[in-house]
Amino acid sequence: MGFLEDETGIESSLPRELYVLVAGSTTYRRTSHSADVVYGGNTYTAAAVHRSNAAIAGGDQVEMVVELPFSDSFVQDNAFGFPPQTMTLTIYRLQVTSGVAIILWQSVITSIAMEGRIAKVRSPSLLDDPVTTQIPSVHCQRMCNHVLYDSMCTKVRADFDLATTVSAQSGNTLTVASVSGAVDQYYKSGDILIGNERRLIVDQTGAVLTLLAPFTGVANGTACTIYAGCDHTVETCRDKFSNVIHYGGFPFLHWKNPYLLRYAWDGQ
Repeated sequence: MGFLEDETGIESSLPRELYVLVAGSTTYRRTSHSADVVYGGNTYTAAAVHRSNAAIAGGDQVEMVVELPFSDSFVQDNAFGFPPQTMTLTIYRLQVTSGVAIILWQSVITSIAMEGRIAKVRSPSLLDDPVTTQIPSVHCQRMCNHVLYDSMCTKVRADFDLATTVSAQSGNTLTVASVSGAVDQYYKSGDILIGNERRLIVDQTGAVLTLLAPFTGVANGTACTIYAGCDHTVETCRDKFSNVIHYGGFPFLHWKNPYLLRYAWDGQ
């Protein structure tokens, strides 16, 4: 017997839906069945999980919405604070009789939204996600348009990193063992890497870093790497990175709007 025979059979059809949610380096396996399911050497934990059909969310975009309870560890780890940069969802339909499973859905996770005690995990189709991605635009402004360390900036991230360890963490505040004598705010607007997860550094005073969102489960002594930040001004580009030749802004742009000045003159 194969999957199709089981799926269409009256007596042989024993379907189970299996959910694999991957967030960074952590994998969460769930099933909507009333009891745990073992498949492929992995255990899928029974949970109050529910999914939509692959439906049109808005316009022509197709997406899958998976609902999980607030108490689920996937929700607790990733719905609050700063989630990993990459999260994926794979849904299998398993026929127990033949032991064969097919993939019903596989794509990235773009958002986790809370509605009361339910978390809605949204996953657009692989074809729709790149099409709906906003393309960065260049603005006529004094500040640099480039993203630090991108191909337009040309600076190499590894040239401005420092390997150190975590000394203490309390909420969004994390203390590292050393900043190697860097002045205050040298690492502001940079980031810190622990394992596969990054956090934005919004303030730095000595070895004390204030993060946009805290890490979870980080012990003292954990290895980390911190990277210098940029405030996108021409002065920082010149003095900190010696990179004015690649500056992506217009530093001599006049502060006053000439059109507004003209209207003011016409009104006098």
